[in-house]
Amino acid sequence: MIPYPCVLALASVASISAAGAENGAAARSARLGAQIARLEQALPDAPESMTRASLTLELAQLHRARSLLAAVLGDQASKQADLQAAIRLSRDLLSRFPKYPDRDRVLLFLASCLADAGLAQEAAARDRELLRDYPDSRLAPDAALQAGDIAFDAKDLAQARKDYHQALASPDPRAVGYALYKLAWCAFSAGDDAQAIRGFQRVVAYEDDALATGPSAGRAAALQLKNQALQDMAHARDDQARRAPPRSSGK
Repeated sequence: MIPYPCVLALASVASISAAGAENGAAARSARLGAQIARLEQALPDAPESMTRASLTLELAQLHRARSLLAAVLGDQASKQADLQAAIRLSRDLLSRFPKYPDRDRVLLFLASCLADAGLAQEAAARDRELLRDYPDSRLAPDAALQAGDIAFDAKDLAQARKDYHQALASPDPRAVGYALYKLAWCAFSAGDDAQAIRGFQRVVAYEDDALATGPSAGRAAALQLKNQALQDMAHARDDQARRAPPRSSGK
């Protein structure tokens, strides 16, 4: 399987080339450190208002970005320290500013940080809080996908299916394609090879349409998912053949 790309991962981090990853990440991390220091100095003097809430979220996002760069550098201690700072700041924002206008964005951001920190159940709870309180949010499908992946990894296929079906409402073709793909995997994991094969066929058809009619920016992802679905479909067919009862030779 291929994982759903983290919706909050910064493009600047993802674009670091393998050859220059270490040097690029170190330089970016230093710049983020300077920004973090300035914000940490300014935050205590900020009034208890939505401005302070926005500054808190900005600081949390900077820590999250630096944690991603620490991962590129292989510095697990720094990654965890920044990740925990992002989690602490996000929790504080949600607690102190319950009417923050972008609360759904904070919930999804916090859930992503929690999942990366290995706190899967709390991450899923934050995703479901978003789905419960903001069902019409444009971020709801992303929360459903993240919650679905957590349920799938915990082998709770019934909940995973429910979450992935909810994500099918996304306006983002990449999210819809991934939800279809994981629904096929739910069937495969449950031992329903025939349903899994039909599911992978649906993914291939959906991504073929995306390749033919979708924007050029999404074609690489569509092609990757299509090719993965074709490979997984072949595995499902092999599994189906192994499970089939032997044919009677007759007389």
